[in-house]
Amino acid sequence: MIKFNFPAMLLLTYTPRKDVDLEKYENWLREVDNPFFNNVKGISHYTNWKIINKNINLKFSYFDFLAFENINLFDSVWNSKEVVDFTASWRKLWGQAPNNEDLSLNAMVYLLENTGNQSLIIDKQVSINFSLNKIKFNDHNQLWKLNKSIRNEAFFNYFVISKNKSRLSKSFWADGEIVASP
Repeated sequence: MIKFNFPAMLLLTYTPRKDVDLEKYENWLREVDNPFFNNVKGISHYTNWKIINKNINLKFSYFDFLAFENINLFDSVWNSKEVVDFTASWRKLWGQAPNNEDLSLNAMVYLLENTGNQSLIIDKQVSINFSLNKIKFNDHNQLWKLNKSIRNEAFFNYFVISKNKSRLSKSFWADGEIVASP
């Protein structure tokens, strides 16, 4: 179980190249990717998830939560040499367009701010909901607001993490299963 209560996070969404052996990729996430990011100074929490169900044709099959204790840490951490070098290596190994200058072809990245202080305890599965409008939340949900899109144009203004497969009305949703966590 993961206690998730951070003021800011990056949501990274992506799909590995078609020729990637997904079993090998998921082992790499557990053995290399997740330990790397969870040891970067300034990152409070990092988990990898795969989509297991969705209501629309989302353009990704995996997503990651990369949380910070403070939104001001984003720039220094995300643009640090160690993170830039590591993500370049990821693109070469697994990315859809490893040599393209448009990095959004490999992963979309969104900076989000938590709208409240509510903790969420999540286990092996979550639902994620994307909405243009603010969504009411309850004890099973955590509401995030888009601060800015880092790569690609955002198709949402609000993002909700739900621990119980909540399908919020007027939203795009997907269910995820954890692949790697600290």
